[in-house]
Amino acid sequence: MESLPFPAYKETKSGFSCLCLPLLSGNSQVKGVVVIAQKRGSPLPADRLQTLKTLIPLIAAVVEASLENERLIQLATRDDLTDLYTRRYFETRLQEEFTRVRRHGGVFSLLMVDIDHFKQINDTCGYKEGNRVLQEVSKLLSSSIRKEIDIPCRYNGKQFILLLPNTNVDGASILAERIRITGLRRYKAFR
Repeated sequence: MESLPFPAYKETKSGFSCLCLPLLSGNSQVKGVVVIAQKRGSPLPADRLQTLKTLIPLIAAVVEASLENERLIQLATRDDLTDLYTRRYFETRLQEEFTRVRRHGGVFSLLMVDIDHFKQINDTCGYKEGNRVLQEVSKLLSSSIRKEIDIPCRYNGKQFILLLPNTNVDGASILAERIRITGLRRYKAFR
């Protein structure tokens, strides 16, 4: 820990000094930094510094727990292979969307995508190539939708589903055709 450049004082042009204190995990990895600014020439009283020294490990533990919680949520809601949402996450979001539409009105669409002849790809080229195809399809879907609005999910092995909030049948049809055309172009370039 002595090798770490913390705590560190930094002078700024704005007339403030900054005290930087590390947030260390149990294995001494830096998880963040607490920065305390104070007017230059006003030293931090010893009792406040002692309070900070007491709080820093607690803050570090909270930050580390929060990061671990985010990692667990990611594992629970994302498909490992495609990085799309899981079916379970999709079903939760679908129920939320039904509730939203019933309460406030509006529309949403669902778009199911299936890879034709996928078994043939696995049988002739192997599962590694099949996985690559699944990853390419997931990239195509992710790049075709509205970020942070539409919900792309791997529904099962070779099927995907898109939850499209505030999208009517015409909008879903346009998106489906765009995905189909782009997919065909990529397929022809791939062959």
